[in-house]
Amino acid sequence: MVNYLFRRFLYIIPTIWGIATLIFFLMFAIPGDPVRLMLGHHGDEEIRQRITREMGLDQPMLVQYGMFLGRLLHGDLGNSYHQDRPVIDILLERLPATMLLAAAAMILSIIFGLAAGIVSAIRQNKLTDIFVMAGSLIGISTPVFWLGLLLILVFAAKTFYGTPVVFGILPVSGYGEWGMDRIKHLVLPALSLSAIGMGYIARMTRSSVLEVIRQDYVRTAKSKGLSYRVVVLKHVLRNALIPVVTVIGIDFAALLGGAVATETVFAWPGLGKIIVDSIRQLDGPVVEGGVMFMALMFVIVNTLVDITYVLIDPRIRLD
Repeated sequence: MVNYLFRRFLYIIPTIWGIATLIFFLMFAIPGDPVRLMLGHHGDEEIRQRITREMGLDQPMLVQYGMFLGRLLHGDLGNSYHQDRPVIDILLERLPATMLLAAAAMILSIIFGLAAGIVSAIRQNKLTDIFVMAGSLIGISTPVFWLGLLLILVFAAKTFYGTPVVFGILPVSGYGEWGMDRIKHLVLPALSLSAIGMGYIARMTRSSVLEVIRQDYVRTAKSKGLSYRVVVLKHVLRNALIPVVTVIGIDFAALLGGAVATETVFAWPGLGKIIVDSIRQLDGPVVEGGVMFMALMFVIVNTLVDITYVLIDPRIRLD
């Protein structure tokens, strides 16, 4: 186990370097002057040139890239151009909101995705199965931002073209205060973000359960007189969870990617929102740091998923 974790840690280094390099050159290719955006159109040209020199933005691209890698090797993500604060402080402030949203969406995806997949497998080729699979396909195919706008229209808007809406009961945007108010603000973003995950988990659960349920040991358990519910939950589901856990790990990356659009639609003050705002402001250090932060979380979650394999099936040995 220790050797495996050490190897995975080594894999993180080239992964983060590749992502950092890609996002640096993409930000460099975006036209515009971040200093001019900071000062506005009426800023003094002499002041603009001085700030540009202080930030090192007057240097050639490769020189700036070398400076960027040098800071990164020392764990320094740089300072935000617009906020003039360390990027790491900005990201740590926004991280709890993103993790709360991702955790809520993941819980919804797992609970409803697993339940739908099991029911669909048990009721194979029945009306319930067709309905669940159609719903999962719609969830996978629906863009996150469009679903978010639709949920706002149905559950948050007070009127629709002058007609009062019955379900205008949930807040449209913001983070809310701690407690019930925050839960109300969390409902719509979490539902919007969890739709894709629900669909993937439901389809994978159905496929995996159908494969396991035909095994000889399942027929033996049935012949012992165990109830169908016990057979499915105790004997079938655990052995069917390996591919499902893999999908859950991959789904976490989709949640982080979808969080960018979801946080923008609902003005949720997380990492995705600050990344989008920083792209508009050409605030390269915040964009680069935010993307690397998400990539690091994705790698860590995938490592935890691999370790979970051992807990689910003791026959698996990571070494």
